[in-house]
Amino acid sequence: MRIIILLSIIAILVACNDDIVTNPSLDFPRGTPNAKAFDNLQLVRSLEKKQRQNTLLIIISTAGANQEGSVIEGSAWSYFFGVLENNVERTFIWKVWADGIVEYVGLAPYHRPYNIIELGPVLKINSDAAIKIARHYGAKEYFNKYPNAAITMNYIWKYSQAIVTVSLYDPYELGECEPEWLIKSDTGELLHTNVENCI
Repeated sequence: MRIIILLSIIAILVACNDDIVTNPSLDFPRGTPNAKAFDNLQLVRSLEKKQRQNTLLIIISTAGANQEGSVIEGSAWSYFFGVLENNVERTFIWKVWADGIVEYVGLAPYHRPYNIIELGPVLKINSDAAIKIARHYGAKEYFNKYPNAAITMNYIWKYSQAIVTVSLYDPYELGECEPEWLIKSDTGELLHTNVENCI
């Protein structure tokens, strides 16, 4: 279940990697500030289409969201677009920061066995709705115990279905228990949570 944290860390590392050529954010239209996961999706998708016609949206992630599902200051929503060319997977990354600044990170400098399947048709549960579902299934009690808990989120393909993962951790606590929720991104059905072990 560590895939949630690992994907978020990857997104952060990609933004900081000197081997990636980034395009100046001022070249792109500004997105909606303090956005939820889907708020700037159409903007980013249109920008990606101007550069490549054959990529598919395969991941949406953030390492910092608030309890309303909006990205927090200093964090961004990352949008991963993938394509399989000559049996090689290539992934291109865009970010929209909390202030609405759009950044083209570029080609990811790593190769992972991503599922190159378009997420779009099964993206029905926005980040605010996903957190509401998590709250219904135990996150409320965790927030009461750890009011400083940070939220990471990922929309990914896992177990042959599209899910949104919600993960909480308290950066000021030394405990290693990090509750997470796996939710179907099209219906909102809860697939799994380990929160009972963390409260």
